[in-house]
Amino acid sequence: MSAREGPSRLRGYGPTSYGEAFADVYDDWYQDISDVAATVTRVRVLADGGPVLELGVGTGRLALPLAEAGVETWGVDASGAMLARLRAKPGGTGLRVVQADMAAPGLAADGRFAVVFCAYNTFFNLTEPEAQAACLRWAATALAHDGRLVIEAFVPAGREAEDGRTVSVRSVDANRVVLSVAQRDPDAQVIAGQFVDLSEAGRRLRPYRIHYLFPDQLDALAAEAGLALVAREATWVGAPFTDKSPNHVSIYARAHPFPHQAQSSSATTACTAGTMTSQSAPSSRLTVRKSAVPNSITTPGMAKMRSAKGLPIAASALRTSSIASKVTSRVNFMALGLGVGDGSAEAMARP
Repeated sequence: MSAREGPSRLRGYGPTSYGEAFADVYDDWYQDISDVAATVTRVRVLADGGPVLELGVGTGRLALPLAEAGVETWGVDASGAMLARLRAKPGGTGLRVVQADMAAPGLAADGRFAVVFCAYNTFFNLTEPEAQAACLRWAATALAHDGRLVIEAFVPAGREAEDGRTVSVRSVDANRVVLSVAQRDPDAQVIAGQFVDLSEAGRRLRPYRIHYLFPDQLDALAAEAGLALVAREATWVGAPFTDKSPNHVSIYARAHPFPHQAQSSSATTACTAGTMTSQSAPSSRLTVRKSAVPNSITTPGMAKMRSAKGLPIAASALRTSSIASKVTSRVNFMALGLGVGDGSAEAMARP
């Protein structure tokens, strides 16, 4: 198998794979991978009293502190194993969550969310360009007219842009060793690998695969979804973003002044904390309908795009609105959390 085939064809890997493989170690390995307090504070301020949706909520690393801070918090994730971990935590059953692929969350978006956010590289866990485009399109319809989409991710540079394979040691102790095996394809902008977890109890493989984007590529994809960049910073506390920043926190608003589609008065299924009821849905409530998932967007030429230094960043926080479209699918509702994996694996961004 060629180096290029490896990352592009990680056989058997799907939307639930990351969460199912990492759920049992996620909190131990990644609880402090980023600044939780700063993230919670910034999201709460942006929401300004409105509801918040986290894409890839995982074990609740960010969603639970948000809820504790008084924010109405929703989550979407694909992994049942991650959700089980979230439900078992204090406050877990109080969150409103949906088990679904974040490329097609299955909620009939009614423009209710003040903030939709995807933290610490989780957006790159959508491994195909079409899935990333579909996620952004859905997020645009889920935002309130003055809402914000926030994506936190690493800026590809250095080893992420190198073609090749690496093997390193993540940890070693008396009874256990964890190895990291990674394969990079800079043309496809894919990193794939395994954490090989060896202990006296046996062997465990923990696969991951990401499709990373440069900041300008993310902006172009967001623009196709009807979103406009209003701010880009290096951290959640607002440090200036420069061409040397290793990470970015990018904030988008709906780009077009179109009114949101009126909510249907037909019987729908509404999800609340721990309940699921069938009723006529008012416009202020998220609803679920069973229908086909819309076609994904393609992004011609994305693999040829590269990050443009000095990318202009809008300084103003214009509050705009955009075309609303329906993005629905069949989903499973849970009384608590999800997990495509909030915060992909740290070794993917910083081996």
